[in-house]
Amino acid sequence: MEPVELARITITSEPSGAEVFDESGRKLGETPTEFGVPADGSEHTLTLRHPRAKERTKVIAATGDMTVSVILEEVSRKPGTGSGTGTGTGSGKGTGTGKGTGKGKAGEGTAKPDIMEPAF
Repeated sequence: MEPVELARITITSEPSGAEVFDESGRKLGETPTEFGVPADGSEHTLTLRHPRAKERTKVIAATGDMTVSVILEEVSRKPGTGSGTGTGTGSGKGTGTGKGTGKGKAGEGTAKPDIMEPAF
């Protein structure tokens, strides 16, 4: 049996950092990445997943080294989604302001009114 010649496959994506999986679900790396497949022209199905983009499947057939560039469609962010944390500061009337951190809508601040001592 002759040794199988491998083709070096380079996968890049936009945005970069996509996870690359083979047809068995095995992770091959994150873009940009390189791996080898038999250089016999057989088809190989690759799946790219990125947290900010739609999953994309690409079928390749390699007979030699090749570079595959994949443009991933970014997922649109829905307004008002995400998480936020709020902090509030209060005055004697109990009003507050809040600033959100993280993605999405700013958190709403709440405040407890300052305890006012009765004046005698």
